[in-house]
Amino acid sequence: MTVFLVLLIFYSTFLDSNTENWVGWLVLSLSVVLGLGVGFLFTKIVRFAAAILSGWGGFLLGVIINESWLYMYGSSALFWIVNIAMAIIFTILGFVLFVQAIIISTASMGGYFICRGISFWAGGFPSAFFLVQEVKNGQIEKIDPVFYGYLAGMIVIAILGAIVQFKMHAKKTAAEKHPYDRLK
Repeated sequence: MTVFLVLLIFYSTFLDSNTENWVGWLVLSLSVVLGLGVGFLFTKIVRFAAAILSGWGGFLLGVIINESWLYMYGSSALFWIVNIAMAIIFTILGFVLFVQAIIISTASMGGYFICRGISFWAGGFPSAFFLVQEVKNGQIEKIDPVFYGYLAGMIVIAILGAIVQFKMHAKKTAAEKHPYDRLK
């Protein structure tokens, strides 16, 4: 999460495709070290980490919204406003609705990353970096319709993942309330 966020911020603000290779590797290496530190810290403050995870889910939802239709406005400021607003809203919700936020965030990210992985071979699902660059250059006119198939796939996978996780959580909660029921 940390690596992706650092790379997204760096490449959408001041680094570009013409940046020297060593600079890209340095940024990647430092973001991995930062990510390890953040990961360790999050193991110590779980509720806060869940809120951040929910915020990340909100940010990714903002990316999906931007890739779906807001790209047509051609504004990178709109891209950042929507994504940051979604991240803040979902961070607050994640702190208040701890368990539900974990389930929905992990299911949503799972759907996103499964579709992103498939798109590396099948194509048709533009990356956020590419989209931001195209919006900056005013080169984007419309998104490939295959993208909307990926979007539907992400939604279906996220819903199925959330259903499975909610059922597993309900069973675990029921077993904790009635520990002797497990012995039957």
